Amino acid sequence: HGEKVKKIDKNKLEVLTPTFLRDDKDFYYEGKELNVDMETFTYTIQTVCIKGEDKNKKYEYNCDVEGWVLIH
Repeated sequence: HGEKVKKIDKNKLEVLTPTFLRDDKDFYYEGKELNVDMETFTYTIQTVCIKGEDKNKKYEYNCDVEGWVLIH
């Protein structure tokens, strides 16, 4: 929390939740880049559960287990 991410474009920043952000280059969670494929990444936010998927991998946060899970 409160970390500065130098790569975020403040002019294109979109706050999705207090800890889940995006700009035109990537998605970020608590200041960390998720390194998603921006062309194919889709996500849903359900209360505290965030699910995302791109052409390479699937992600879940606080769904069945606490924290980020990378699903191959």
